[in-house]
Amino acid sequence: MNLQGLLELIRCPKSKAPLVHDGEWLVSSDPGCRLKYEIKQEIPVLIPEEAVEMSTEEWGSLMEKHGRDRVTGKIAG
Repeated sequence: MNLQGLLELIRCPKSKAPLVHDGEWLVSSDPGCRLKYEIKQEIPVLIPEEAVEMSTEEWGSLMEKHGRDRVTGKIAG
């Protein structure tokens, strides 16, 4: 599956924010949401009730790891 192409089309179903791919997870880039969605058998499970809410610190570190601002989740630059 071409996840990069898919990421241009899909958004977090709860916040409508872009998603960040991190291993077996897609993570909402919305700091108010901080949900991560599991990818099972190459299929993203975009069901908010099955998502895991990340702590502010964990989410911020992950955003920074992917070149995003650790507070806003926006692409750093």
